[in-house]
Amino acid sequence: MALEMGRRMEAFVADLMTSARSELPELTEDERMAGLLEASIVEDVIAAINFLGDAVGESDIRVPAAVRSFLRVLAQRDVSITVVIRAYRMAHTDFVDQAMRFALTLGRDASAPTIIALVNRTALWIDRMLEQVSEAYEEERDRWVSSRSGLRRQWVDTLLTGSGAEIHHAEQALGYRLDTFHLAVAAWLDESVSARDAVTLFDETRTLLAKQLGATGPPLMVPADEREVELWVPLRRGGPLDVEAMESVLAEQGLDVRLALGDAERGEGGFRRSHLQAARARRVALACAVSRQRVVAYAQITPLALMTEDVDALRGFVGRMLGDLAADDERDAWLRETLLTFLSCGRSYTATAEAMHLHRNTIQYRLQQAAERLGHEFEDPATVLDIQLALQACRWLGSTVLGGREDS
Repeated sequence: MALEMGRRMEAFVADLMTSARSELPELTEDERMAGLLEASIVEDVIAAINFLGDAVGESDIRVPAAVRSFLRVLAQRDVSITVVIRAYRMAHTDFVDQAMRFALTLGRDASAPTIIALVNRTALWIDRMLEQVSEAYEEERDRWVSSRSGLRRQWVDTLLTGSGAEIHHAEQALGYRLDTFHLAVAAWLDESVSARDAVTLFDETRTLLAKQLGATGPPLMVPADEREVELWVPLRRGGPLDVEAMESVLAEQGLDVRLALGDAERGEGGFRRSHLQAARARRVALACAVSRQRVVAYAQITPLALMTEDVDALRGFVGRMLGDLAADDERDAWLRETLLTFLSCGRSYTATAEAMHLHRNTIQYRLQQAAERLGHEFEDPATVLDIQLALQACRWLGSTVLGGREDS
């Protein structure tokens, strides 16, 4: 039985990840979380299979290292333990279901005792595992909340939810004034950066942002978890951001960090609005097809950020507007980029050729091919706007939204 479940492990893990994305979005809110979840599922399944095959005794049941890492992040992000328990129950049900299906193929004499042993053994494993998982989660949660970072996180969460915190108490606890303009920033580390270097790197990032943006005081920085932080930079006024300059400064300083920026907004309400904008920009940045893009500002991608609230619907929209041009291949990528540049340049062949450093004839040839694959005319302004939005989605999100044409 254990050997057969080992053979089915890859498909089993894939099925669980699909279920988690649809039923437990708290555990897969971004690709980093999804990656941690998948790693923990793999180690849990291996541990369960070893226990099922008597390779591990009851007294040796231990929470795997990958699961502890995931629990630490969940506790820091204030994801409820009930969600974790639900995930384990869901996985246990699916595991037993698949194992029973196999046991029924063994024949009447073998299947009944096999199923009885399976139910008893897996029930014992899930009970012991949930005891340890709950203890590990609560220990991390207590440690996090009792730390200075955890207390700051609680005050910030109170402000973000608008649950009636007295402003002056929040300002005193956080050492940050709310009667000013705030620019919220989500910052996270490249995977190549070790967690041990995170504190130093985030401190350098905070200092750099304050200098680059002309902060009126020290930025407020609170951790989301060990590899991500949220910042608010106090400013005298709002206004457009020079994203390219910030990209250049990050490169010059060699900071392996990525940033998503909100708009500068004023007051307590602005504190919340800018944070929401930065979170939406971060979602686009995580799905960004342009891997070199280290800084993404909400102002750059506002319509797209709103549209990514429902990626499946966005993929369908791209497919409907671009037709065959929504294919996920290099040739169509050239055609899409040429068409987007052409529309952005006021449909000027000369300006497009100059912007792309190509010959005018090349531009005309590409646009002719793009029009044939697109299946739309450019007479209706509303249609042209929709096409531009779809092309922008392709530029930023790439394969995430490509290949979404609906069959007619």
